[in-house]
Amino acid sequence: MTTPASPETTERLAATVLLLRDGDEGIEVLMLQRPSRGSFASAWVYPGGKVDPEDGDPADEEAAARVAAAREVREETELIVDPASLTPLAIFSPPHNVTPRFRTWFFVAPTFSGTPVPAEAEAVALEWVRPQRMLDAHANDALTLIAPTWVMLGKLTKYADVAEALADLRSGGFEELPTRARDGGIICWPGDAVYDDPDAVGEARHRLETATKPWRYLRG
Repeated sequence: MTTPASPETTERLAATVLLLRDGDEGIEVLMLQRPSRGSFASAWVYPGGKVDPEDGDPADEEAAARVAAAREVREETELIVDPASLTPLAIFSPPHNVTPRFRTWFFVAPTFSGTPVPAEAEAVALEWVRPQRMLDAHANDALTLIAPTWVMLGKLTKYADVAEALADLRSGGFEELPTRARDGGIICWPGDAVYDDPDAVGEARHRLETATKPWRYLRG
């Protein structure tokens, strides 16, 4: 007899969206700060949330995640995005000891409409931000970021404008990134030498080093 998974170990589906625009100093992404209670307390994140039953059949995971992503953007920011227009970037899953567990689809939105207004219950701040400034603020302990958010901000720092970002993100390939945590503040993904065996010796890197700030992302 198979023992059913408990709510603590069951992976729930979620979706989040990187909304981009060209600012006076370069590319900007819309981020919100969560309240000091609940999931990701006080962290800066992209608009998003869990997939609800009305978003679609969970067997068609991507379709349900697209609908949920657009719905969450609307609920949290009042912006409108077309679910069909979203480009999937990656799926991040947390380490096994993290609860609750959210298997999160990351999308980029090429277009959207409306004026962003924060939902009071969901955000204490809503801002268009420069990616490097967010990373610098995190390094100086001025704000909180979680690992997948940090990694995606790092990706955005290399783009001069939205057109360049969209072209590269669309062609860069979709990745599924189940996360594992190792001693020494190492968060790693498939391709890292210690991903399958924490005692392995090798030079392959696909990790985020978080023991000290600024964090370091290594891949190759």
